[in-house]
Amino acid sequence: MGVSVASLNSFGFVYRIGKTNSIWRVSLLSLSYTNRDSEDKISKTEESSYGYRIALGKEFRRELHSKFELRYAADVFYQSDFSKVKRTSIATDQASFFEENDKIEDQEYGLNLVIGMNYKIKSNIIVGAEFIPYVSLFSSEQNGWLENLPFTMKQVILRMD
Repeated sequence: MGVSVASLNSFGFVYRIGKTNSIWRVSLLSLSYTNRDSEDKISKTEESSYGYRIALGKEFRRELHSKFELRYAADVFYQSDFSKVKRTSIATDQASFFEENDKIEDQEYGLNLVIGMNYKIKSNIIVGAEFIPYVSLFSSEQNGWLENLPFTMKQVILRMD
């Protein structure tokens, strides 16, 4: 069992099973959460978002030294993110007042290619780092209000990073 950290608000657990030359990787759950409030001269904004990610893949390792290993793998993944944004004007007069509420749902399916290094502290304690380029199909749907009119925006994007 391992812990993965992508940033201070995005972390998860990775379970690996198998022998060193062929290991199954299961990212059981990766979670992210953000809650942010901001204000400018015109409006006050409240934004919250959360998401999760699951992945399954195959990993291979090659020993470079008694303490170092090269790690390479491929994962398929699914990620879902949800966001709510509420923007309210600071204006006190009725003519200038506005309020916007947006809900955004993103979904992503893809393939990770993993290249990494392991450092063996003990036989069952390993510290590692990975570089993970990926290809994915990303879809997003946004529902909200703009200038007192409802709108829906949908998009599908092929991403490579």
